[in-house]
Amino acid sequence: MIIYLFFWLGLMQLNSVQPHAVYISVIDIRHEVSSDQASFVIKVFTNDFEDALYNHSDKRLQLSNADACDLNNAVISSYFEKHLQIQVNGKETVYRFAGCEINDDSIWLTFSMTCMANWNDFSIKADYLMELFPTQTNIVNLHESGEKRFLKLTLDEKEGRIDF
Repeated sequence: MIIYLFFWLGLMQLNSVQPHAVYISVIDIRHEVSSDQASFVIKVFTNDFEDALYNHSDKRLQLSNADACDLNNAVISSYFEKHLQIQVNGKETVYRFAGCEINDDSIWLTFSMTCMANWNDFSIKADYLMELFPTQTNIVNLHESGEKRFLKLTLDEKEGRIDF
């Protein structure tokens, strides 16, 4: 019986250090017609994001609360400047990190951006986390003036475009 218990405890420890099987994030972008402002939220697994920030900055960050995000605003902003580009009507947008919210094993990063008021096309390159996780998928949900569109970005297809 004791050997059986040690066997199962050993398996549980092995499983606890294994990477999870799914590498996915969601970007929810919202824009109302005739507004030169939009917002978006990036939802990622906290431990994956911490690993990516460590790879980017050589600083081990613990993002277990919203205050940690505020204290590391520059590192988070720098990471996304490298791994996220958004264009509206062929023009690069300017976005800024606004804060985060912790939700169980995930972190929701909020951004605001200045953009064209009327959108004819939307382009995005989002290769964040792909430098560490080749199977990473970034799902883009775009809510533009009542319409909802989707893009799926992967290591093989890091860029997407939506025409209106």
